Amino acid sequence: MKLTVAKSRPKDLNPVLIAERDKKRRTCINLTTTSRTIFPTDASLVFETGAALFLEENEVGIVHLTTDLMLMGLSVSFGIIFPPGMEKISVRIINASGRQLEFKHDTILCNILV
Repeated sequence: MKLTVAKSRPKDLNPVLIAERDKKRRTCINLTTTSRTIFPTDASLVFETGAALFLEENEVGIVHLTTDLMLMGLSVSFGIIFPPGMEKISVRIINASGRQLEFKHDTILCNILV
């Protein structure tokens, strides 16, 4: 799994691939949102595979996300963890094919279809 975070929507949507793993071998990815909400440090998105996307505090932007599953044309499901008192947020994700996916966290589970 690899991704990069862009501060604004780029003219060409070819994703730049950057990945890193923490000591527990989870894939940790910074995620930006379309709101200026300041997130608690424990706010995270968790993939079915067990990899975690950690929200970076006070960031605004668009996420470029590419996973091996996405490259194979499969869907990727993930759950949202809301710490108590956390506001609902809106996130935009651009996948490997350049399709922009936007969703609001009114529901806990979201699917990304490629």
